[in-house]
Amino acid sequence: MSWSGAQNRVGIRYRLQSWVCWASSRVVGQKAEDSVCGSLVKAIVADLTRELRAGTPTVVRKARQLMACKIAYYESLVTDASHSPCLRVFAWTKLVRTWGSFRSADMAGIPSSKVTLNAFCFSGLIEVSKTTGSGKTVGATWFFVSRECWLVRSNWLELGFELFQTFQSNRKFLLPLPCKDGETFSAKEPTFVQSATASRFLHADAKVMSPVHAALAVTFD
Repeated sequence: MSWSGAQNRVGIRYRLQSWVCWASSRVVGQKAEDSVCGSLVKAIVADLTRELRAGTPTVVRKARQLMACKIAYYESLVTDASHSPCLRVFAWTKLVRTWGSFRSADMAGIPSSKVTLNAFCFSGLIEVSKTTGSGKTVGATWFFVSRECWLVRSNWLELGFELFQTFQSNRKFLLPLPCKDGETFSAKEPTFVQSATASRFLHADAKVMSPVHAALAVTFD
């Protein structure tokens, strides 16, 4: 850590200590039965005080965010022409599911012929899910994934959709089951277990793909 960086951290911790001390006096001053975090606040103040007296503030180390790393990997995979179209489309659907906040069951209720991509977003119709479908209060639900949904590859949505269209048919679900060779798709709808297994194989091959921002660079193996 540089000296200027250390000074900045110390200043921040002094201000934080002042605020926590104030909060401690407000919380700890209450009756014991009315206080739910008095001991925790006092412990935080004590830790900050020890660090400041020692002159060596602890560097907070955080693990890289796994979900952000996965998204960065999927985007890189979708846009990398050296991989098979089948693998790239599968990664594309993983991104669509993430940004669209789909349940597993939602993917099985999206007709592949009813999805479109325009200048603003990728959209489609969920005809059957846990909460939509025939006989339920909501007959169908529209979903939208903006073109602005990306971390490292801004064109993943468009490139993936172009590949997806080569596998498009009149099936009632979004994507069929990938074959074992990873080069083609079968005509069968994947079960939850099969989809999870395919995802595990996808993660098993995950590696850093340059150029990726250092904060997102990761290897899964």
